[in-house]
Amino acid sequence: MKRKHKGSMLIEVLVALMILMIASMMAMTSAIAANKSKIRRNKYEEANRVAYCIMNEIKYNYTYEEVESKMDNQNSAGVNNKYIGFRYTDNILENLITTNIFQLERGNDIKIEVINDDSNNKIMKMKIAISLSGGVGEVNVEREFNKSWWME
Repeated sequence: MKRKHKGSMLIEVLVALMILMIASMMAMTSAIAANKSKIRRNKYEEANRVAYCIMNEIKYNYTYEEVESKMDNQNSAGVNNKYIGFRYTDNILENLITTNIFQLERGNDIKIEVINDDSNNKIMKMKIAISLSGGVGEVNVEREFNKSWWME
């Protein structure tokens, strides 16, 4: 019968602890990554909802002439594109219900841009771009739509 040395049990315990620490560290890293991914997906989904709400607000609650005049008023000197920018806040969905869209707080998080304007047929092609940066990375949502005279 082979006899164990006294030091070998101590080494076995240290190796077992090291294996447990590596396994628990991998589990914690996976949990942290999954949590960040969930937060990022939630932000993306919320930004997508905001873009959809803004699109429908412009399409069906404003006339073609109102949108065109608001975009012309916001156009900066020297800029060829017509665009308007808003700040993304935590309660923007509530603000869209109660506030005129063109009276929202100005900023660069949400950009509504006129891509093409056919004044003869009263059709305006527009794009909404939402860019959010935070602790979980950058979230970008873009949505294109047409604003036409019959949508009033």
